[in-house]
Amino acid sequence: MSLHSTNIWYSGAAASVFGEDPGLLVAIPSRGWAPYILIPEGFYALVTTSGAEIKTSSGSPVWSSGFHFAGPFTQISHLITKSYCVFDVPVKACKLADTTTVQIDCSIVFRIMGDEAKGEDPELVRTFVHEVTPSGLEQQLKDAMAEEIRVLARALKYTEVYTARRGTPSEQAAAAAEVTEMKDGEKGDAPDEAAAEARPAEKDEVELQAGVDVTARMEERLNQQFKAQGVEIYDIMIQNITLPSNLTEQMSNRTMVRSKQEYEAMEQQSEMQQIRLKNDVDKVKLTQKESQDMKRVEGGKEIQAARDGLKERQAEREKALNDYNQGTVMEEAKIFAEMNETVTKLGFEKQQVMQSLNLEAMETAASIHQDTHAKVDELEAETKSVIATLEGDAELAMANAEKEADTYLVKAREMELQDKRLDVYDKLARNQDLVLSDSKDSDFNMLMLADNVLATHGSEGEGGHSKLAAELNMLRLATSAYGLRKDIYIPSDAPLPPIAARR
Repeated sequence: MSLHSTNIWYSGAAASVFGEDPGLLVAIPSRGWAPYILIPEGFYALVTTSGAEIKTSSGSPVWSSGFHFAGPFTQISHLITKSYCVFDVPVKACKLADTTTVQIDCSIVFRIMGDEAKGEDPELVRTFVHEVTPSGLEQQLKDAMAEEIRVLARALKYTEVYTARRGTPSEQAAAAAEVTEMKDGEKGDAPDEAAAEARPAEKDEVELQAGVDVTARMEERLNQQFKAQGVEIYDIMIQNITLPSNLTEQMSNRTMVRSKQEYEAMEQQSEMQQIRLKNDVDKVKLTQKESQDMKRVEGGKEIQAARDGLKERQAEREKALNDYNQGTVMEEAKIFAEMNETVTKLGFEKQQVMQSLNLEAMETAASIHQDTHAKVDELEAETKSVIATLEGDAELAMANAEKEADTYLVKAREMELQDKRLDVYDKLARNQDLVLSDSKDSDFNMLMLADNVLATHGSEGEGGHSKLAAELNMLRLATSAYGLRKDIYIPSDAPLPPIAARR
């Protein structure tokens, strides 16, 4: 991996580009024609206008993240990551104190300084971009680490070189705990806290701490060199040390022999501990067996005594139960007698109360009945009075209505009489046998009637008996006109002539 810079097409894509390329420190984004620029979070941004760097209103060359209005000639010239970067530095052909050649692989964790939130000078960002550059930082880190590692190697022998290694803090804590646990296990019991503090450090713990001290000193010296250039070394880790194969094999064999000796010693100690534990177990079993026998005898005695006591309590319980049952029967009979007496007494009281209630109810009903009749009579009288008043009002209204309608009734009756008259006149006009006269002399009118009857029957020719009777009757009616006597006989059943019948 190399440290470098690159061009990107858009500032918003910086997070994905930096995430895919772990060696990328500086990006140069392109600019479109939009009237704004976007600075993503997690980056230092240097902004230029027509090639000249411009500062913020506070005088800082580093612009804050977010949205900024800008003209078409203003653009983001550099985006520098704020994240921690890991750079691997392998140092080959390192000579140890015994002239052994080894290879030491190191990793450096660093970041670019200039964050105002941490109290750093933002001018360090410009210093890094224009003076240090990513490739320059890579070369300086390689040279500085090579110098530090070679100086470290000259002070160590091949048997001590592994003490310069160090792991992560969690691995260091786990290793230290494992070493302490192994040492305490060899001694039998775990020491208390005071004994652990007073116990001198073992060889393994000293070797583990040696690697931490070495890298801490290297980190301090490198920061003195690089912080002035805007780079902070956060951590240095010596990850791997490669010795020649023959030395590695010798150290491995030596370790195996020592491990085998320690294993045999631990195995002997385990066998002795098993024998000691077996004797302790047998002793405890024997003690427990004797105790169990004694407890059984004592338990048998206690069980017998408990059984005797149980029988006595059972006899007492039977006696108490019989006494309770007899007392219950007597108490039950007494309660039933009292209950019957109470029921009878309550029955009598109930009858008295019912009779009293019936009398009160009858009296109340009679009073209510009388009140009801009186109220009904009163209501009927009031109703009749109201009805009479309403009927008088109705008759008065009818009289007023008839008075108002009298004129219309008179007119209607006159019209009806006039219609009747017109009907009579119409029928008279249609009667061919009718004789009209304008004279008020009755004799004259009778004479005209008789002449009309005789003239009519004479023109029709001879008839029967009915015709003759009609002629005689008409002659009788006209006697006063012709001077005839009134004692002439005319049959009463003779039909009148049509004209006389109609008149």
